[in-house]
Amino acid sequence: MEKIKEKITIENMLCLLIIICPILDMASFIFRNVFNTSISPSTFLRPIIPICAILYIFIKKPIKLKLLIAVAIYGLYAIIHLVLFNLVKTGSSYSGLIHELQYLVNYSFMILNLFIYMHIFKNDNCKKLKKSVVVAITIYITSIFVSILTNTSSSTYIEKMGYKGWFESGNSISSILILSMFIILNLVKNKKYKYWVIVLTVFVGIYLTMLIGTRVGLFGFILVLFIYAAVEILVAILNRVQLNKNILIGSICAIVVVTIVVGIVRIYYITKKKTFKRYRSKYSRRIK
Repeated sequence: MEKIKEKITIENMLCLLIIICPILDMASFIFRNVFNTSISPSTFLRPIIPICAILYIFIKKPIKLKLLIAVAIYGLYAIIHLVLFNLVKTGSSYSGLIHELQYLVNYSFMILNLFIYMHIFKNDNCKKLKKSVVVAITIYITSIFVSILTNTSSSTYIEKMGYKGWFESGNSISSILILSMFIILNLVKNKKYKYWVIVLTVFVGIYLTMLIGTRVGLFGFILVLFIYAAVEILVAILNRVQLNKNILIGSICAIVVVTIVVGIVRIYYITKKKTFKRYRSKYSRRIK
């Protein structure tokens, strides 16, 4: 029982939140598209850990006054934002006051999470956080390929182009995978996770460059590999240390291979006149 209590720490709970995020995202998609409801278990489960974490920080850490001031300033901004939105809103406005309030709540939740993770995880705890990201990305990419193989994947675009698995937005899943790559690529240097990360990177690369169909995924993945190789070189030069040739060669080869393969695939689709299908249909709708 004592061992269980030792493992129930704020750091472990935040890592657990990262791991279950793909499961909560899939639950939201299934409830919204299968049961036709905007409310799912994730609506109530997702905020629990961050709320507990912020209460822990407020009670245990000596930043009560700063935290209260920050909340007051943000609350004032939210009120002013809603008032101005209501004043300038026209008949052609996309959303109403409630919809705008939902946007503010979502952005507030993201800011809250950013503050919590930056405050809780310091140098020693970052290893645990990186491992959680690797597990989460494994769940994301595994579920996507399972959905594709079982022919249950949703389409990225309304024209039935691209695969986004059991998730709501193609651009969102592209952004999640790309931003996570900045974290997991650093684990290539860790012998314990080296091959796991390499295999994961290959599958993420295949999905982002060939299957999802978004420019965010296509150009983002190539850019991540390029930035990683450039940073490794720059850090080695600044610290005057010997550059890890295996990482450098691997990164350059990956960039070259991805660029060539993507180029061949793009040329094929352009030749078959499939690439512009989506853009022609959007253009024709505008004319109508």
